[in-house]
Amino acid sequence: MRSVRLRLALSSSVLVFGLAALVLGGVNLVVSRSLAGEPISRELRFTTITETAFGPRVEELRGRLVDLERLVNERTLADLRRFSIYLLGALFPTSVLIGWLVAGRMLRPIGAVTQVAQEIQATDLSRRIRLAGPDDELRRLADTFDAMLDRLQLGVEEQRAFIEDTTHELRNPLAVMATSLDVALSDPEGDPATLRRSAEVVRRTLDRTSRTVDELIRFARQDPAGSHQEPVALEAVLSAVLDEFALAARERDLSLQVVGSDPVTAVVDRDALRSAYGNLV
Repeated sequence: MRSVRLRLALSSSVLVFGLAALVLGGVNLVVSRSLAGEPISRELRFTTITETAFGPRVEELRGRLVDLERLVNERTLADLRRFSIYLLGALFPTSVLIGWLVAGRMLRPIGAVTQVAQEIQATDLSRRIRLAGPDDELRRLADTFDAMLDRLQLGVEEQRAFIEDTTHELRNPLAVMATSLDVALSDPEGDPATLRRSAEVVRRTLDRTSRTVDELIRFARQDPAGSHQEPVALEAVLSAVLDEFALAARERDLSLQVVGSDPVTAVVDRDALRSAYGNLV
């Protein structure tokens, strides 16, 4: 009874059986009442004439006709009832079988939906049902399921891109802080000015990393209110970024410098610009 197909077959069979029982019961009732009036025996009259020694004797056969007609009516009603019972007995299993076949054909699209849902994996949401056929409730159910898969696939792709962007945004600041700390720890008795500069670089990078984490949290919560644009001197921001990467560049024999003397000011998000400069450097 856990099968929807079986429940549909039984429900339709019960309905068909009940309707057939009402129809046959009505037919039996109508026939029974129509035969109860004995119209033939009431309208017809037969007599017999028998020659006797005392002359002809006339005898009416009405009473015999009434008995004969009642016997015929009873036999007819009995046969009708018997045939009705036989018909109802054969109708129920036949209707169950037909209902089972029809329900299976009607529920076939749901089986397709179930199969696709079982084959879908969290890392592969490219499967679709694409159910053909008339535009009925099952077709709309399959189309709705496909649309839901489209949204899930888009969400997974956005999540994957978000993780990649997050990793990229955090890798550079961590590398800068690690390099600065390595330089400071490699010469414990070094120049205090150099140690202080390394500490300042780590402090600025740590602050930028904290702001990046806050922005990522706001993005994950779909809260775009964190963006703030203002007039920013691009050279100052770029110089600060180059100062953070100076130690890492020196270890690789690279020279970082700002080329150009004309100041440029733009209305941008300072933190986003610093992050972009850091990615490029």
